[in-house]
Amino acid sequence: MSEVVIAYITDDNYVMPTIVSITSAIMNKNENSIYKIYIVGVSINEENKKVLDEFIVKNINDRIHIEILHFNQHYNFDDTHPYVTSAAIFKFDIANILSDYDKILYIDCDTIILKDLTELFNIDINEYYAAAVKDFIATEILKQHLPLGIKDYFNSGVMLLNSKLLRENNIKELLLDYKINKDRRHFMDQDCFNFIFNNKVKFIEPKYNYMRTNSSYDKTLLDKFFECDTGEDTVILHITWLKPWNENVAEEKYFYGFWNYYQYTDYFKNNPIWAINKIAEQKVKSLENKINEKLNILEAEANKKYSENWIKFFGIYNTKEYLMFYLFGIKISIKMNEERVNKLAWCIPVRKWRDKFRNKFN
Repeated sequence: MSEVVIAYITDDNYVMPTIVSITSAIMNKNENSIYKIYIVGVSINEENKKVLDEFIVKNINDRIHIEILHFNQHYNFDDTHPYVTSAAIFKFDIANILSDYDKILYIDCDTIILKDLTELFNIDINEYYAAAVKDFIATEILKQHLPLGIKDYFNSGVMLLNSKLLRENNIKELLLDYKINKDRRHFMDQDCFNFIFNNKVKFIEPKYNYMRTNSSYDKTLLDKFFECDTGEDTVILHITWLKPWNENVAEEKYFYGFWNYYQYTDYFKNNPIWAINKIAEQKVKSLENKINEKLNILEAEANKKYSENWIKFFGIYNTKEYLMFYLFGIKISIKMNEERVNKLAWCIPVRKWRDKFRNKFN
């Protein structure tokens, strides 16, 4: 039987999506797979500790082990980011916290697990610090790799870590030193991992960390960037950027999937009305956007037709046989023959223009 070691990091802001993500992982696990799931809880309050403990009791069995490890926040970086909290810095220490394991699959809380994780966990990374997925937007749009002086840039939301090698090379201290001295704040922990890991990263298919924001771009463009077929079935769906539990998001790509697994948690059972209202708001807003988009297309088409018809109110046009004048929408047609073409042509003062006029009726 296959054993998969999984690590999450959460604080009070992300306890609920952590539970949803783990629920999806359990629901889509192969029967023979064994999951050992560790939740690193950073400064969790008593209410959320109770929620997590109740969740663990209800879900553990002989093939699912879930354990929460509590830590107080002791990294005091003054980073500000709309979706990433400073708890993410604990990623630097995962290999040391789970020192009994030589390989660990780290997964962000804002994810949905759609397939069994054994295939991902079994990827060979003996010569690498980690296996990860390149970040299309951070690389191609934001050019985040350039100030770091590296060629490729990966997303740190899903990383298969060679924890043995990380411990042997004391990588935690290198990551912290870079964070403190370079003070790169844009992506909290992500710049640090990219700079320190650099050429020791094995890039894997985007299906293992499919970022929702990628769906805004053409598949051909994504296939070229990732050098593979990006249409493969997603294993881990990463809800990057907008969060459906925080905002009344309008695009289905940001709430589709999340609420599907939320309904299997006690959060839904204890307060279904809140979730139903939230889902309804988001779907109605999405529908409104689709209707508005269609109306805008129809309006543009109508404006184009109006513009074309307005031109026909005034102007001179021709076919091979007729010369047509439009004046205030009144059409005057003159059937042309060689004699008439020549007579009208001699009224044109420039020879080049005369020749061009004659050619229109040839």
